[in-house]
Amino acid sequence: MEDRVRKAAELFEKEGYFIVYSRKLRDKVAVVKDLSVRKKLPRWMAAYTPEEIRLLKSAGLTRGEARKIHEAKKIFGGTIVEVRDGLEDGNDRPDQTRGGPEAP
Repeated sequence: MEDRVRKAAELFEKEGYFIVYSRKLRDKVAVVKDLSVRKKLPRWMAAYTPEEIRLLKSAGLTRGEARKIHEAKKIFGGTIVEVRDGLEDGNDRPDQTRGGPEAP
């Protein structure tokens, strides 16, 4: 185990990323220094920065919730900047759900 961790740390420093299998996501993921390294990876592979991993772990997501985010990240890419509750009921979009101002 220590040998794998050491090799991952070396790869992270040298190449800017390493690939690991996530049991929670049931998929391989790339841990990247920053998203500029993304171009070195297969298109289908989701890439996560250490900050994104911290955000996701601190959110206490269920396996199902984490997998939904992971699948979206595989398809759309992007960066996770915040994890919050209540998105599924539309409460964060009053203009679409509660008769707020209409878009021009």
